[in-house]
Amino acid sequence: MNQLLTNRKTAILAVVFVITSVSLILLDQQHQFESIKGMLARLSTPVQGPLSQAGKALSGLTENFRDQGELRAENDRLRAAVEYLTAENVQMVELQRENEDLRRQLGFQQAHPTLIGLPVEIIGREPSGSINYIEVDKGSNAGVKKGMPVVDSAGLVGQVMEVEPERSRILLIVDISSSVPAKIQNSRADGIVEGAAQRGGQLVMKYIPQGEKVQPGDWVITSSLGGVFPQGLPIGKVTKVNQKDSDMTQEAEVAPVVSFSRLETVTIVIGEK
Repeated sequence: MNQLLTNRKTAILAVVFVITSVSLILLDQQHQFESIKGMLARLSTPVQGPLSQAGKALSGLTENFRDQGELRAENDRLRAAVEYLTAENVQMVELQRENEDLRRQLGFQQAHPTLIGLPVEIIGREPSGSINYIEVDKGSNAGVKKGMPVVDSAGLVGQVMEVEPERSRILLIVDISSSVPAKIQNSRADGIVEGAAQRGGQLVMKYIPQGEKVQPGDWVITSSLGGVFPQGLPIGKVTKVNQKDSDMTQEAEVAPVVSFSRLETVTIVIGEK
């Protein structure tokens, strides 16, 4: 009985297959199969749309990750380039400053051709933060001796006070213990320039004869009296004159020409030609 049912199902399926095949062939010959394909395509469209959009979204997300990685790498490259150029710029600025300092030293040498100068670098200042003393990187091994004048491209800086084989200590002219023979350039009046930094000032030129004409703006230069300092080194400019009729001398407040807080290199005058 079961075998009979099985044979009958097989026969029915075969007949359905033949009828379906013949029908499809006839529809295709009559060009009606295209409408069925179109209907199937329309039925599948609602499914294809979301699938297509999902695929595009996934592709866009992948592309976005790729773009972010490339941007991050590019940012790293640009940051490295900026750091390199910044370092190069700092080095160029320092080289330019050194070049300008050397030019100023050369200009000073040309302005004072009879002086023999020893360029030195400042390696220390007073631990208290005072600018009244500085230390430089050359000493007796380079021919430095106590009492030698010290200058920069602008003018007089100070005087060597202590000497070691490889370093020296320099007293700046603004210190109250500094005393420099000086002249008013215009009137040629003599006096002594003393430091006044610890008293809230800078420089004071004392013992100027009362009858000598002194006025703000006058240049004050070194005098060769005493044989310590060369004649004519710039010290500063008069800013104020203090006179008393009862005194035999007058005083002048002087602004130094040297910017002591910015000193990096100076020149020790070790002799004259």
